[in-house]
Amino acid sequence: MKIGRRRIKPRLNAQRSPRAQLGSKLYFGQDFDRTMFYRTEVFVHRFTCRTIKLFFVFQFCESENLFRRERLKTVSQSSDLQSARAVFLDRDGTINEDSGYVSHPRELIIYPWAAEAIRLINESGMKAFVITNQSGVARGLYTEETLHAVHERMREELAREGAKIDAFYYCPHHPDFGDARYKKICDCRKPRPGLLHRAAREHRIELARSYVIGDKASDMNLAAGVGAVGALVLTGYGRGTHADSERWPCEPSIVAGDLLEAVNIILDRM
Repeated sequence: MKIGRRRIKPRLNAQRSPRAQLGSKLYFGQDFDRTMFYRTEVFVHRFTCRTIKLFFVFQFCESENLFRRERLKTVSQSSDLQSARAVFLDRDGTINEDSGYVSHPRELIIYPWAAEAIRLINESGMKAFVITNQSGVARGLYTEETLHAVHERMREELAREGAKIDAFYYCPHHPDFGDARYKKICDCRKPRPGLLHRAAREHRIELARSYVIGDKASDMNLAAGVGAVGALVLTGYGRGTHADSERWPCEPSIVAGDLLEAVNIILDRM
């Protein structure tokens, strides 16, 4: 029992008076044992303290879990921002040899360093897209079905070396050749930005934080038009493009010997 701040322990061997015995029976309906009452009080006190302690421990753990979930959410959002960047790759003269018009899958010859370069892009968290003008379709040199077969061949050969192209985008049009389907001034023929805008919509890409790698002036003008970083490679038509820079208005931010060198420069700048 407690009286104010002073604890009075029951006298275990004391003889209770008849009045006390009567009061116990009247209050509890039975003979009241003060020793048992004291022990019950101590038990309730300890039980209450442990319950409160467990409650606060539980609340602390819940707060810790919430903090960890929020931190993981922040990391995930940072990863999403990283994946919103992309490298847009010209095809002929950049990934594979430019032998004119690749009109059959067996004519595709991929540069030996291309797979490693694309694999580095994949490992960086950025997307890798192919952006290519294919006026051979409009000229009647091959069909779109053949073009898809060429791209599938490229995808398979790169995959064998652990590299992945996330998507292929091409323009089959030409302003002077083809039938009504293909003879047109379109928004998708480089250096116009239609293909990049389409890729940005479909994959949520931030073009201003992305890169365009190619061997022609149209690739550099394309990069400048969307606010991306342009990287000129000296393979394909690259050396001629670099030597005659007066005929194209947009100078590249990066000049590299080949695709692998260009990718390494980009990754070093990140």
